[in-house]
Amino acid sequence: MSTTVAANSGSDAITVRSGPLAVAAGSLTAKPTLGTAAFTWEVPFSQPFPYRSGTLDMLINNQPIAVIDGRLDAIDADNVALQSVIREKFAIAINSATVSSPGHVPVARYSADAQVMVPNALKDESAFGAASAVSPYDSTERTYQQILGASELTYVPIGSLITSISYANFISTPWPDAAGASADDYSIEISTAARRPDTMSVTFAENVGNDALIVRSGPIAWLPGVLPSVSTGRFGGTITFDRGFVYKGGDLCITIRHSGVTTPGTVRTVAPGPSSRSTYNEGNKVAATGLFFGGNSSAAVQLGYIPSGVSPKNVLAADGNGGRFLLAGVRSYQMIYDADQVGVPVGATINGVSFRLENYVTGAFPATDLTLDRFDITMSSATRSAATMSNTFAANEGADVTTVRSGAITIAAASFPPNAHGGRRFGIFIPFTRPFVYKGGPITMLLRNGNASGAGTDVEFDAHSVGANGKRDTSSADAVSGVSVLNAVVARFAFTEDAFCPADLNNDGLVDDADFQIFLLAYNTLDCSDPAMDFGCPSDFTHDTIVNDDDFLPFVQAYNALLCP
Repeated sequence: MSTTVAANSGSDAITVRSGPLAVAAGSLTAKPTLGTAAFTWEVPFSQPFPYRSGTLDMLINNQPIAVIDGRLDAIDADNVALQSVIREKFAIAINSATVSSPGHVPVARYSADAQVMVPNALKDESAFGAASAVSPYDSTERTYQQILGASELTYVPIGSLITSISYANFISTPWPDAAGASADDYSIEISTAARRPDTMSVTFAENVGNDALIVRSGPIAWLPGVLPSVSTGRFGGTITFDRGFVYKGGDLCITIRHSGVTTPGTVRTVAPGPSSRSTYNEGNKVAATGLFFGGNSSAAVQLGYIPSGVSPKNVLAADGNGGRFLLAGVRSYQMIYDADQVGVPVGATINGVSFRLENYVTGAFPATDLTLDRFDITMSSATRSAATMSNTFAANEGADVTTVRSGAITIAAASFPPNAHGGRRFGIFIPFTRPFVYKGGPITMLLRNGNASGAGTDVEFDAHSVGANGKRDTSSADAVSGVSVLNAVVARFAFTEDAFCPADLNNDGLVDDADFQIFLLAYNTLDCSDPAMDFGCPSDFTHDTIVNDDDFLPFVQAYNALLCP
């Protein structure tokens, strides 16, 4: 590490935040008697940094703060063993060009909006093809459909919410120009693909699975230069979805129908191969059939996703056995999910939650924007199991109880899509302002709704009673106890994992005999489409839709290593 600041910074340096910073009272939890404190405070970035592998440099400039009453966990500057992989230097001056004093390196957790490139080889740009003859930014009306092979979605954990799509520029100037770009109508539909890339049909509907979901629709606009020039190798022009699509494993089918983009752009392609294939129809955004791209190529894409898991886990691919009125007037509602029903890996940071409506609710919900004056969520490790849950809320909560969000919330119109294609949908994603670290074991979630009127909210949300339990009070948002309702609302928790460890099939941080038993059941079942196979077929490490000897080898390698990275 150089003492000259500029000598340590790469050409892709980005100022990810600047300006004043306020730290709310109690943002960092105290260190426990044993062990270390959890990560509980996050500095939000106004500009994301796309990490492309390799050594990372972070430069912080700050002026003196008014109160200095706490210290951050750090690695000692004299730790010689770690100096080859992490090091800090500082100067007692803002915007200094040099840093000469050795410093203790703060222990940091970076939150990432996880993304995956297709194909995976694009991380070193070796698989980029030529310019696409058809682009998501074409100036004329069209339909464009693409199938992405499961082998290229390896790093998207099953159950993740796919939330955005980006493309790569083919020309040397950023897109669009100073005028920006827009389209009057831009619709994107995602489903599990009904066909594989090499058997893709020119009839669009034949490639679409029965879980198809329109993830965005309506007008769209791009600011000037959001798609970086080809020389950067970066994706951009990100289209953020109105609602996330839950990835269930297997191949993905993406269908884009648009009315034409005011400023056309050209994107890079994926070289021909089994990982991706595309069809298109030029001039018709409601077309039923199309043509294959020349040479079977297709646009290179980057998908944004949020890892997530359903609790209780036994309703991953099924309905619950009851319903609960979460929003219909003032109430307090606490739930316990048993350890084997928490759909989150041990050590993961839970960043948000979404719920799903009961199956008899028809049409989108709500009909218009719905604002609740108060919707607080508190989470903790549970001191009791679902079966032994106490009526007293505090008696169920562990020492790590955390208010992860509080205050008013607005639920946009149609946040919960209709229950079409044979299944219920999770709706609005509620981000947490203070994350909760899952440490294993059962967990509690306490919802406090201060909506006095309950107008337009008398709909039931899916709930389940196996491995889960709930207590509620329907007269106060500040109740300290409740009466038994026997079930807990079905929740999908979004999380940031500690490490990617696909062979850890039971999410306990180890690959051991317990995972082997799960793998063995999948191996004996063989076919991923068999109803007896685990949801998403997680033991199919080779992504060929069967679990066989080819999958045993990568599992054994992880088994021998034991610990997840």
